[in-house]
Amino acid sequence: SGNKIIAGQEIKIPNSTDVKTKSKNDDYHIVENGETLYSIAIMYNTSVQKIKTLNHLSSSKIIVGQKLKVG
Repeated sequence: SGNKIIAGQEIKIPNSTDVKTKSKNDDYHIVENGETLYSIAIMYNTSVQKIKTLNHLSSSKIIVGQKLKVG
């Protein structure tokens, strides 16, 4: 699953300039290269499961350019 981290795996942790502030107009997010459901969930202060539910996703696989409902 895309939610598990294994020993030795490289992960990207966004710094404060990468974190977006959620507003009422930020209902959707367009997936960019290197992003995961987890990193997007952090940006919008939500959970991976909520994003998966909102978008009817059965797995954590996402692709660049995909439009995701985040709120």
